[in-house]
Amino acid sequence: MFKISTALANHIAVSGSLKDALDGFVIRVYSGPEPATADAAIAASPTNVLLCTLSVDDTGTGGTFDGTPTSGILSKTSTETWIGEIIANGTASFFRMVDPSDTGAQSLLLNRLQGSVGLVNADFLVRDVVFVHGEEQRADYCNIGIPMSV
Repeated sequence: MFKISTALANHIAVSGSLKDALDGFVIRVYSGPEPATADAAIAASPTNVLLCTLSVDDTGTGGTFDGTPTSGILSKTSTETWIGEIIANGTASFFRMVDPSDTGAQSLLLNRLQGSVGLVNADFLVRDVVFVHGEEQRADYCNIGIPMSV
């Protein structure tokens, strides 16, 4: 299950939409133990190693989401290619969706979305959790659901 930061919860509750909060964000994929909360700091290497940052066309520019949700699901804009070069070898275990300027320090003020990485039963599904330096990682789909009762 996704973990959202205090700032993101407050934003959704009072200030604006999930789309508004996450548009322009990149996805950073790490190895090592997932922090207990999205507010927590990313531990220094070798505890957590940044393996890859996914952005639009690997430019560092954050992606955007479609303006029309379907059944409470916010989806990546289909015309964008979210891709990143893998910068370190390692086993991907978690990701954070953050503003490109986020340093990973502890914060109650930054919008963040965090979750697990895996082959199945994970928040961010990948073809292989073993990341190899120099290869590329893509996110062809990114769907974030808001729980609903039906």
